[in-house]
Amino acid sequence: MRLTGGQHKQFQQALSSAFPTRSALAQMVRHQLDQDLEQIAGGDKLDDIAFSLISWAEAGGRIEELIEKARNENPGNPDLKVFFEQFQHAQRELGASLESPILSALQEHHNSHADSPGMTLGELYNAIGVSPNDSKKVGLVHRDLFSLKNKGCVKSQILADGSSIVTITPEGMRVAQDRCQPAPPMLLPEASEPPQEPSSKGTANETGGPKPCPTTFDDLIQGRACACSVQRDDILREIKERFTRILGRHHFIVLHGQPMVGKTKILKRISETLSNEYVPLEVTGQGLVTSAVNSLDAFLQDLTDQLTTKFGEWAKNRGVSVGLHRPDQIAFQGGHGSTVFRKYWSALRRSAGKRMPIVMFDEIEHLLDHLNELSPQILTFLDDFVRKPENGYFIMVGSEQIQHSSHRQFSNLIARGHSIQVRYYDDTTVASVFDIFQEYFVVDRPVLQCLSGFCDGHPRILPYVYEAAKSIGKQKLDTGDVEPILTAVIDQTDDILWALWQRLSLDERHIVWLISQTMSDPVDGLRRSVYRLPDLAGGTSLSTSVDDESLRRGVTHLAGRQWTEWKNSMEGLFRFRLGIVPFWVRYKDISPG
Repeated sequence: MRLTGGQHKQFQQALSSAFPTRSALAQMVRHQLDQDLEQIAGGDKLDDIAFSLISWAEAGGRIEELIEKARNENPGNPDLKVFFEQFQHAQRELGASLESPILSALQEHHNSHADSPGMTLGELYNAIGVSPNDSKKVGLVHRDLFSLKNKGCVKSQILADGSSIVTITPEGMRVAQDRCQPAPPMLLPEASEPPQEPSSKGTANETGGPKPCPTTFDDLIQGRACACSVQRDDILREIKERFTRILGRHHFIVLHGQPMVGKTKILKRISETLSNEYVPLEVTGQGLVTSAVNSLDAFLQDLTDQLTTKFGEWAKNRGVSVGLHRPDQIAFQGGHGSTVFRKYWSALRRSAGKRMPIVMFDEIEHLLDHLNELSPQILTFLDDFVRKPENGYFIMVGSEQIQHSSHRQFSNLIARGHSIQVRYYDDTTVASVFDIFQEYFVVDRPVLQCLSGFCDGHPRILPYVYEAAKSIGKQKLDTGDVEPILTAVIDQTDDILWALWQRLSLDERHIVWLISQTMSDPVDGLRRSVYRLPDLAGGTSLSTSVDDESLRRGVTHLAGRQWTEWKNSMEGLFRFRLGIVPFWVRYKDISPG
């Protein structure tokens, strides 16, 4: 669970009061949580450390444990005592968890409907005795569904008509068998409205009508409480804290997440916000594999070219005159690349003065596409380069598959970094954005729920929905506007199809291409989008005769991007969706014929 903004601030102050020194707080964390404070929370000031500790507990689902353990360590502190009592009262007012009746209802439906094991939200509300018009209890259902989804007990799917289907997972069945008993509908507790952030602006209905829409999505959230979550301020703060502490036992940062979740945008914000203190240098994995990847000399020449370009851009923006020169191409040949690069890097460090460079390797997963021909010397060099603090700070950025590589040398390299995952937006952030949304549109509740469900927390879809709603040209949105909005969102994904296609390996491209040739899915917009992907190959010929091993490898790699999901890997049965579009295409079979 997550604390409200007010609870977070009050708990932060209570922790600083109960444990007034870094040492006292570290002892509490060690005694009560069996954790090392230095490893899980950073910062120079005690308030900053307390803030990081609370954020760590929220991210790991341990906030209630942290509150209880802190009180156990110092039960006599008045500030901590007041916060604990208020927190307990707030939890009682929110009502008891509905997880057990939800799991029981889903399991019963699964057992009696083998052909369609999932339930619509309406069916679920009816099964546990919640009226769809009771916003208080509906909010509790969504709260606990989100919790169950994070625990891997349920999964949700958005259908073509915008409705949601919720299905229990094998893990959910195990949990249900262990602890769930159906609760009589009349015994479900009454719940009060969760506390809402006060707003002087009001909603469209409160102010008598919508206001003119902000020009962009960034303008929409500017200055709002949710802007910190949307703009990933917590990740930027953690990265800076790690740099300040010289990364502790870790030598660099590994930033990983699903495609189009906003990793590259975070790098751009690092370049914008830290350029006064550091020298941000962004290089791309794609650019590093344009030459022969079986040669360390060629790799270092490509790396030097990218670094020189980015350093020049930084110096120009800062108005700094530098005398850094790119070594001649011939200097890298004959096995001298490593020596030439180290001299070049020393010259770059001198040109940067007191500012430490931050080298950001974006799309590092491109190295995985060439592991068969990738020179071991390249990974050995990278491992040595990023492990020396005097060389600067480093961030490796890539999709989730970089965390699960079977290549031992690459896997060992990534394991040495401090892992930071870039996730989809949580339900609280999405709800906050749609609260702002209602200041500019009059929206029927079913429409609001449908659009929110369609976003599914994806950072790229949320702005698209806002832009599509604006394009409708209406102040009041009803159910008839849902299809045009969703179609417009799917159409907007064409803008990033090239980027999506470029990130796929050859095996993955074969899967996408073959699917595009056989699609008969009723979601026309998605069919067009998938069909367009092969056009982006620029005339590359993809063969329909691909061996079974390559197909399985392609599906497995796409599963790491959450583009595919195996139903039965032995039978070759899987389903597919296009990157950021939350629609699953029907199951496909990779078997011959």
